[in-house]
Amino acid sequence: MENPLTLVVLPSRYAVCRLAADAPFPSWALGEFVSISRSADELSVVCVEDALPADVRCERSWRCLRVAEKLDFEAVGILASLTAPLAEAGISVFVVSTFDTDYLMVREQSFALASEVLQACGHKLLPTRTKPHGEPRMELFTIQELLSERQRAGRAYLEFLRVPSMSLGIYSLPAGGADPQKPHGEDEVYYVLRGRATIRVGAEDRAVEPGSIVFVAANVEHRFHSITEDLTLLVFFAPAES
Repeated sequence: MENPLTLVVLPSRYAVCRLAADAPFPSWALGEFVSISRSADELSVVCVEDALPADVRCERSWRCLRVAEKLDFEAVGILASLTAPLAEAGISVFVVSTFDTDYLMVREQSFALASEVLQACGHKLLPTRTKPHGEPRMELFTIQELLSERQRAGRAYLEFLRVPSMSLGIYSLPAGGADPQKPHGEDEVYYVLRGRATIRVGAEDRAVEPGSIVFVAANVEHRFHSITEDLTLLVFFAPAES
């Protein structure tokens, strides 16, 4: 596959619920991923199934996979690269798109087969970051593997770890390139792996080089510029980037 994707498996089981069109947004809609959509006919809610009231009309036992990459609105064929092979395997899906990315949901009983099909097509599935009962566990990464994965994905930023309290990614910008990012709603730390550039935070400029560590508070304007050598950074968000 020319542009394989990285899919993060969310730890919980999800439900797709239907409420009356004029129902208020429910307080029980919880989880790492929540989607609420209102139309003239219904209020549709996607959330973890654990906290659902017994009388809510819903379809339970969905597993959720998040596309780790941020997707360009002009990108073509992203969903097709996921749904087409699953359709050929007879696996039904439920898809929710957000501003940044796509969430692919499959039935619990089809999850193992869906994982095999997607990986056979070249996509990568990152394992769940918590055990079934929420107990933290270890994950090990190497910089070289992450760099290779980001290059295969063909994107400047690749998220490789996400838990509720934080998320991590690897970000690359070419020498002479422009940094298109905008302020984030989370505190952020950059660790420079390689390259040289200047970072502007608010009205202040600072030179960075391998080993530099930069903290940027939430919602503060910032960007890298004057990139004289290809720049590669580890990026830490706390809490997880929204």
